Amino acid sequence: MCLIAWALGMRADCPLLIASNRDEYWDRPTLPLERWLPSGVQPVYSGRDVRAGGTWMGFNAHGRVAMLTNVQQAEAAHAPRSRGELPMRWLDAKGRTATWETLVDAFNPADFSGFNLVLGDQSTSEWIWLSNRPADPQPAQTLIPLPPGWTGHHLSPGIYGLSNASLDTPWPKTRFLKNAVAEAMASDPMSRERVERLLLTLQTFSDPGDDPVTSLQNHPFVHRPQARYGTRSSLIARQLKTPQGYSLELQEWTYAPARLAEPVNHTVCSISTWAMPTSR
Repeated sequence: MCLIAWALGMRADCPLLIASNRDEYWDRPTLPLERWLPSGVQPVYSGRDVRAGGTWMGFNAHGRVAMLTNVQQAEAAHAPRSRGELPMRWLDAKGRTATWETLVDAFNPADFSGFNLVLGDQSTSEWIWLSNRPADPQPAQTLIPLPPGWTGHHLSPGIYGLSNASLDTPWPKTRFLKNAVAEAMASDPMSRERVERLLLTLQTFSDPGDDPVTSLQNHPFVHRPQARYGTRSSLIARQLKTPQGYSLELQEWTYAPARLAEPVNHTVCSISTWAMPTSR
């Protein structure tokens, strides 16, 4: 289970605000947020899944963003390819994946277990949600023509939430985090206090006696020692207006498996000039 809420194109001084938790099995090796070169050419800022080599959320220096969540399934089906490959193709693709259409054409969605994939490019203001599972009922005009097995639609300015169902499925924790992002955008998303309040929202956890199934949908922070599973990291990303243009600030807090909502590491990355049209 993972959780993301983001504000897109709501304010000129903060065109993008993302708050997210990444949940994973404790025994799955992971590298923290850092700047790295997947192909030796294109810098990517993300954490990494050591086992499969992909990522669940990342950014590149040219304004691209990729966010991934799994789709909850009654039975875990084995798939031949890792879902973390999809964000990496978008981020590490200067020239190779010129558009989201190129990415869609390059993959067979049946090769992956269920996923939600959000692709953004702040330098062009184009954002899209994609999935290999049917969408919840939506107005037909919002969906876009896609090859068989794909579904999705473009994202206009607004506040969105995503966990392990379709985009904006109103799980309690998704609404809770969306409301926190909305409050940040209504006041001062550039302030340190707002970052701290968003982090506290991401670290909200259930009572140990709560039903484990419903608690996964009700509370942002997941802690299931019996399954050796839970929230491994929280990330807040802000695109901020500066006198020189726009910068991107990334902050990640990582958690030790045995510690409940107590960060053991805080990583900050910054791209001083980000998502400017001249960068393309």
